[in-house]
Formats: sequence, C-alpha cells, structure tokens
Amino acid sequence: DGEKFTELPDFPVRPVLCDDSLSALPADFQRHIVARYIKAGVPLLDANSGFEPATFDDEVFARWKPILKGPWRFGFDEVTEGDAVARVFKMLKDVSPRRKQVYTMIGHEPFEVCMARIQKVIDSGGEPYAQPMIQLNALTKEPKVRYDWTAHKLKQVQRWVNRRVWRVAPFSDYDGSIKTKRAA
Repeated sequence: DGEKFTELPDFPVRPVLCDDSLSALPADFQRHIVARYIKAGVPLLDANSGFEPATFDDEVFARWKPILKGPWRFGFDEVTEGDAVARVFKMLKDVSPRRKQVYTMIGHEPFEVCMARIQKVIDSGGEPYAQPMIQLNALTKEPKVRYDWTAHKLKQVQRWVNRRVWRVAPFSDYDGSIKTKRAA
C-alpha cells in the first residue's frame, strides 16, 4: 500500500500472479502484464492479492477479464469502502459467486460493523474471506484485540466465514467446538 510501485517488466509468467493491488498499477503496466500472459499462453489462475475497490473500474475489468481464469479478489477492509465495493459487485454481476472472493478484515472495527460487512458480501453474491487485523510491525502473527472483540471471537468468526459455515448457519448458531449448529 503506497504511492510508489516497483515494476518488474521481465517478471516470470506463472499461473499465480502476486501483487498488492493490480488495479492500482499504472494502466500501461497493467496492459504490459496482460500482454505477457497472452504471449506466453499461460493461464492466469489466480491474481493474488487482487484488486483494490477504489481503483477497480470498467477499464480495469475489461483489461483483466480475457486472461483471469480464477477468482476476482478484492478487499472490503472497512465500512468506508462500501460504495466502492458495491460498484465492483455491479461490474462483476455476471461472474459466479465462487469467483467473487472478498477479503473482509475483522477486528479493526467493532464486531457488528465487521459482521455487517461480511453479510453485505454474502448478500451481494460474493464469498467473504475473513482475516483478523494484524499490525504490520507485529513480531508475532497474533491479531490485535480491539473494540468488543476477543481473541476467541476473532478465531470463531474467521472459522465461520472461511469454512463457509455461513451457508448453513448464522453466526449466532455457530458452535466452533463442534463445527455444527448449536442445539436449540
């Protein structure tokens, strides 16, 4: 995340392309990447870490659509990104839900706000992927517990989302210790 980019014009063309935000790259360099994939005949199966909702527009979608065979990954890290995320979902309306994978940061906003973002992804026809907020300078990969969260609740929400339990049970019915719905 920043304003300076390190462009590697001779990158190895592989089925998985890793970048922090492909849509934030200059358009001419995005075209260069796409052209390299087309010329090499290598299928782009995963553009990981994906696209940034604020910079994802119709041109970016049209540019990457011919080569991206895997999921369209983007983030919904905070409630202020709601309008941009809604715009991305409109552009991806004809893409299957399994191919709309949305990183949903949890723990850096209150519980209800994070859960509302997760539900918005589900209601919009996407698949959320929950990631607890870990500070960039953390010495261990332990989430920072803030607001009304606990370390246990962060793990429970992450499991409920990432194991796709939301398809069969609301979080209020989730019991992570048995991985099923709670008995009524």
